[in-house]
Order: sequence, then structure tokens, then C-alpha cells
Amino acid sequence: MTGAAYFALLLLVSAGLSGACERRNSASTFDITARAGVFFGGQLQNRTEWPLMLDAAHQIQGFRLDFRHVLRRPAHVAWEVIRPSAQSKKHGMLHTETVTSTFDATAPADTNRFDQLIPFSETDRPGVWKLRVFVDGVVVMDKSVQVVTKTYIAGDD
Repeated sequence: MTGAAYFALLLLVSAGLSGACERRNSASTFDITARAGVFFGGQLQNRTEWPLMLDAAHQIQGFRLDFRHVLRRPAHVAWEVIRPSAQSKKHGMLHTETVTSTFDATAPADTNRFDQLIPFSETDRPGVWKLRVFVDGVVVMDKSVQVVTKTYIAGDD
């Protein structure tokens, strides 16, 4: 192995070890289970399709973070929602534009669960919505959900 190749390998190994140290000191130490779905009776039903219902009395969707242990300190929770906003034709092809909304909150100390509701508004459109959730800057969920116009969905009763 040449001296330059050995030096490059040494840099790669030390960069990997540095990254591992950063992960240990971040949200991964919380041991989090992150789920998204529709809230019903205090439970979160994991669904890949969410009906586009504006009436929160009938449906409310969002995400839940379950921490394996009670938080000893507050944790910063941030999330972004990428959703379709409009469709247009460009060069003869249908193009869906998106809008990204970002939010943040704090999961308080002395709790092991954080629920966040994501209500629909009158301007929201069906299509693929992307939800990314961060705890103390580390991605704990990156999920796509199909938002559909209100129809019967298996599991609805």
C-alpha cells in the first residue's frame, strides 16, 4: 500500500469514528419508535393512506414518538411536511408542485411519549405527502403517505 493510499484510508476510518461519536451523543441515545397514522381513541392506527378529511371531529392524523425511557431532559422535535400544492403543464407534461412546511416543538422532560397532530386545511390536495421528523437534529422518521379524497379505506368502520 502506498503512503498516499494509507493516509486516505486513515482519514476515512477516523471520519467514520467521528461520525459514530456524534450519533451516540444525539437522538439515537433516546431509543425512539416513530410512527405516523390516524389517531383514534388514543391509539395511532398505522396507515399508508390518509383520507383528506377537514373535520377533526371525524379524523385527525399525525405522528407519535415513543421514547424507550422517560426523558431526563427536554428534547427538540422538528418536522417538515412536503405536500402537493398545484399541478401545471411544463413542456407538455403534467408537473406537480410541492410546498414544504416546517414546524418545531419540545418534548418535555419526564415523559416517554410525544404526539403531534397534523390537521388538514381547505387548501390541501390529495397526493403523496412526505413527513420527516427530527429529534435533536437527527432524522427519526422519513415516510411517504398517500393522501386520498374521502372514500372507503380498508380498516375504516
